Amino acid sequence: MWNDFSLIEEKKIINIYGDTVTEEIVHHVFGDEESVGMREFYQGMTVGFQPEIKITLTNWLDYHGEKIVEYTPFGMTAPIRFTVIRTFRKGEALELTLQRGVDHGHASGTSED
Repeated sequence: MWNDFSLIEEKKIINIYGDTVTEEIVHHVFGDEESVGMREFYQGMTVGFQPEIKITLTNWLDYHGEKIVEYTPFGMTAPIRFTVIRTFRKGEALELTLQRGVDHGHASGTSED
């Protein structure tokens, strides 16, 4: 089932007062939510990640390196923010592996396996 996801890019800007502030640039995409397999879950845990869900975007061109994904899972009323911990291109589609919470210390990795 296709769901609406918000891809969020954070940019540091200097406001009119000279302060550095973070601005969020949001764009909405459609994707398919998938569960993380047991093997992938435990492999992620060994390197300090906690993969929770995967989403597949139908077109890899919809993704521009955003590190945050916001999504309201079925049955919930409030959106949850996730950090992108892995990207994987599958033909024209792009799979994003996400962990709950926003972690500014981890960068997403791209893999082709």
